[in-house]
Amino acid sequence: MASLTEKILGIGIASLSVTPFLVRCHTSADHVHVQLLNYIFFSQDVDNGGRQNRLLKYLVFFLDAMELSYYNIATMHSLFVMIFPCQIGLTSSMLCMAENGFQNGVIAKSFFAVLEFLIFIQGCAGGGYYMIILLLTGVIFLWIECETFIKRYKIGNSQQIGYRKVQIFEKLQNACTRDQIFLTTAIFISACQMLKLFATIKMLQS
Repeated sequence: MASLTEKILGIGIASLSVTPFLVRCHTSADHVHVQLLNYIFFSQDVDNGGRQNRLLKYLVFFLDAMELSYYNIATMHSLFVMIFPCQIGLTSSMLCMAENGFQNGVIAKSFFAVLEFLIFIQGCAGGGYYMIILLLTGVIFLWIECETFIKRYKIGNSQQIGYRKVQIFEKLQNACTRDQIFLTTAIFISACQMLKLFATIKMLQS
């Protein structure tokens, strides 16, 4: 029978492993996400045209750097798994016990390294897509649209179409992030709480 701490650790690791799958799991195409990004990158605003162009340059540079970091960090993570296999907190630790000898085989180490690389890159790419590309980009441009509408309202040049534009933007933003980000964040936070509880129990036992 597994102890309470082992059950907590197993549930936490399983939750962390399922999270990347849920982030990338789609039952249909991302039509709303494409509409949001098209609206952002192809909309023209007279007041903020130059500002949006500068912001887009910085944002594209940031997104390229983030995408490059996904593969670099995932590769480094897989190398550490090759050198230090069967560490607590890794998915492979559930399959790699001290008595089965998996941690000593080159094939097993390579398999675990590839497994951890795939899980890590799925989590990074999926999380980056929703948290960085959609959420961060959408919030930035929603803030710009609100700022533009407020400025026009103060000078008496606001129109109802400007308010409707902000409303549509907000609805698109909510539709893009509500289903994927909220569910995944709830599972991820629960997994982190379980791992924190496991670490606390271990500290009290030591």
